[in-house]
Amino acid sequence: MTAQDADAGLNGLITYAILAGDQGDFVINNRTGRITLALGVTLTVGRSYALTVRASDNAPDTERRSSITTVYIEVLPPNNQSPPRFPLQTYNLEISEAMRIGAILLNLQ
Repeated sequence: MTAQDADAGLNGLITYAILAGDQGDFVINNRTGRITLALGVTLTVGRSYALTVRASDNAPDTERRSSITTVYIEVLPPNNQSPPRFPLQTYNLEISEAMRIGAILLNLQ
């Protein structure tokens, strides 16, 4: 997960947090936004998760801005034929502040 802030210096640093939905199964790196499986967790095929994730800038409390989104994760059975491949290694999105709640940002299949 990646967010950007136009502020210069320390105010432009982004902090990420999982607010809800992970039941301790996932961890987010508070600086990079990378979501990983928590240590010792075994996932169950067919289970799905809806993680509520917040990205906040590093401005003083009275000026701090945040955005919240939902990350959906579905646990699929292993495919022993071949690993999944995506056309790109990295996907970057630009999102308007006016985007409606619940809008799909990216759909990978």
